[in-house]
Amino acid sequence: MSETADEKLLKEAKELPWEVRLLHKNWKVRNDANINLAALCNSITDPEDPRLREFGPFFKNTVADSNPYVQERALDALIAYLKVADADSAEGYTKEACDVIAAKCLTGRPKKVEKSQMVFMLLIELESVDVVLDAMEKAIIKKVAKAVVPAIDIILQALRKFGVKIVPPKRILKLLPELFDHRDQQVRASSRGLTLELCRWIGKETVKSVLFEKMSNAMKKKLEAELVSVSGIARPSRKTRSEEEPVSEIVGTGREESVADAPEIDEYQLVGAVDILTPLETAGFQDGVPGDMSLEEIERRVGSLIQPHIVAQLKSAVWTERFKAIVSFKEQVESIKELDQSVEILVRFLCAVPGWSEENVKVQLKVIDVITHIASTASKFPKNCVVLCILGGYFGCIGKCVADMRTCARAKKCLTTFSEAVGPGFIFERLYKIMKEHRNPKVLIKGIQWMASAVENFGVSDLKLEDLLYFCKSMGLLSSVAAARNASIKLIGALHKCVGPDIKGFFSDVGPASLCIALEAECRENPFVSGAAVPKKTIKSLSFCLVVA
Repeated sequence: MSETADEKLLKEAKELPWEVRLLHKNWKVRNDANINLAALCNSITDPEDPRLREFGPFFKNTVADSNPYVQERALDALIAYLKVADADSAEGYTKEACDVIAAKCLTGRPKKVEKSQMVFMLLIELESVDVVLDAMEKAIIKKVAKAVVPAIDIILQALRKFGVKIVPPKRILKLLPELFDHRDQQVRASSRGLTLELCRWIGKETVKSVLFEKMSNAMKKKLEAELVSVSGIARPSRKTRSEEEPVSEIVGTGREESVADAPEIDEYQLVGAVDILTPLETAGFQDGVPGDMSLEEIERRVGSLIQPHIVAQLKSAVWTERFKAIVSFKEQVESIKELDQSVEILVRFLCAVPGWSEENVKVQLKVIDVITHIASTASKFPKNCVVLCILGGYFGCIGKCVADMRTCARAKKCLTTFSEAVGPGFIFERLYKIMKEHRNPKVLIKGIQWMASAVENFGVSDLKLEDLLYFCKSMGLLSSVAAARNASIKLIGALHKCVGPDIKGFFSDVGPASLCIALEAECRENPFVSGAAVPKKTIKSLSFCLVVA
């Protein structure tokens, strides 16, 4: 039997490059190309397969296809691609595709909407939650009910599946008020559903305190009636790719908690910032910093080290552009051969641009990585650079993003690198004030946990032991937060291993009895053996002095 014209066309088209097939003028060729692309992606098992990077740029065009049947096949291909790709492969290709899907697919047939939702969930799984929320916000701002309802439903699904550790509740709380008075009844009902789901994660009272004053009386009554049914603890049912291998951390009790455990919402992230830096400045917090430098002067000097377009891109309002810029910035810093001469100006620049107020976690992580690299590579890292980073970095990384274990771990690593550069004593003295004044108890908890690891790594020779013991007693053991007390007990155990039983007398008047028993048990687990506690890490300045001597 002879080939039909269509069969011949499709057969010949298979010889064409992918980009030609996917954008062919004949819809049947495009349809067939998307089917083949989906099959090929389904056959790939290695997320580092170079073909995935080749396919990534195609989707911003294929999902915008004018033919609804081809568009569905394009979504199938994208789903197959996202299932095998990793975050690095998909990085940079997702934003435009996301925007197109939000604009063109959420108002389509139910099956197309369902596939679009699958794409968005896979993107969140690949750590692109900001990209998804940005696209949903754009769809909601247009105020077309047919697109708004699916957009709200996607945010609801994301929250229900991944929880508030991945989907930031602050963004949802900002978005909801404008939906409460929407002229479409379905939108108002959907916004109530999202509000109820939020209550399951962060608590009814928290949601009420933030949102109720922005609701009409009718909405309040309906929501109050529905809140009665909200009970229990919400738990995520789906993990991001990085969470698939559980990361655990000991939190004072000896029990290991995986990321799959019930997430803990930090209510302090939902309230406005409080100025605690002004009183700290008068308390000597910034000792070690001698004068100010204008941003213009900093940028002028950085311009001789970093390409101007990268500096400009770091100021972009679009986070993906800032992310690309900070990746390029890191590469250029790593290529600087004589880094010592440029340390201070690079650190000053990063503290200002993108700065410690950067809200995107991916960008913030890269900033921490660059500063950690500078501190570990330079033969001398000035104390004033440490102060600039702790002043912004500790709030930005451990305070503001404390719920994100990845951010917290990088921040702790950075503090350890600073300790290698200038000694842990200098770091401890500045952290005491931050942990004492900060409203968020998790800053205290995470700070004490890091201090315990610093004692294990560096010993106590660089520390003012009396100051540390007093802080541990007054701020840690006497804290009303159980996790802070547990972290302090671990820190005292680490000190006991280095110093011996004499430190126990300092805590003899601490009650209740259960706390004393826990302290005694921790000291028994970390016995003092004279000369046995050899520091794992050294301080660069001390090593230099020893070599000179």
